[in-house]
Amino acid sequence: MPETLTADQANQLAAYYSGIADALGKYRSDNWETLSEPQREQLRIARNQVRNQSTEMVKLALHLSIDGLTGTLARIKEATDQMKTAIQHLHNVEKAIKIAAALVTLAGALIAKNPAAIAEAIEGTFKAASDEPAPANN
Repeated sequence: MPETLTADQANQLAAYYSGIADALGKYRSDNWETLSEPQREQLRIARNQVRNQSTEMVKLALHLSIDGLTGTLARIKEATDQMKTAIQHLHNVEKAIKIAAALVTLAGALIAKNPAAIAEAIEGTFKAASDEPAPANN
């Protein structure tokens, strides 16, 4: 039976996205002097897109229904934690932008209520955050 996203779970998702947006903003700020103007702008846009997705999660999450949502949320938390760590240790802006894009893709899949796209997008977030394969889904 599908499980409906609770208000607490919606807040968790919004917090995960907000944390990634904060990490992108910090990366941009910490590396301001070494980033080109186009890279700064790309990171600003990426940060804002992720922040907007956080807001959208809160707005739309109460209508979201996905089979096995608890396991999905655990995978999303695992992916966003890995992405925050990756952003803190980045040495190139392209990877930061790929991480932000992967997170926006995940938000789109969640909002579309498409379980196959969600699973694929979660794996994409792991790939964006690391060159290593995603951890096995328990």
